[in-house]
Amino acid sequence: MKGAIHIIIVSLLLGGLLLTGCVACNGNGGLQTVTIEAIPGVTPPVAGETPVTTITATEQYTGTVVWDPEHDTFLEDTEYRATITLTAKQGYSFTGVPANFFTVAGATRVINDADSRFVNAWFPSTGSP
Repeated sequence: MKGAIHIIIVSLLLGGLLLTGCVACNGNGGLQTVTIEAIPGVTPPVAGETPVTTITATEQYTGTVVWDPEHDTFLEDTEYRATITLTAKQGYSFTGVPANFFTVAGATRVINDADSRFVNAWFPSTGSP
């Protein structure tokens, strides 16, 4: 009897979930697809300045930045590429993010693969400090 009641309760709960639907699921395992295009906090290279190593976190993701070439401070007359690795916050996913979705202020070119958290951003050559 006790087992039957448990089964009935679980069935009612699951049935209720099926009837109400999942607003944020989008076929993404219950996760919302990231929708914030602009990656904040990646400061364009300026000769003599220190490269940032993290983005400004959003409500949907955080991220780290690695520069190529890698220098303690940006050099003069040098083109830099930032490789940004994003990490989705709880409840979000990069599944469903289209290719070349993200933007980075000051970058001349920004690319990412579809469904990817890895972003590359190229910047114009630095001038003199």
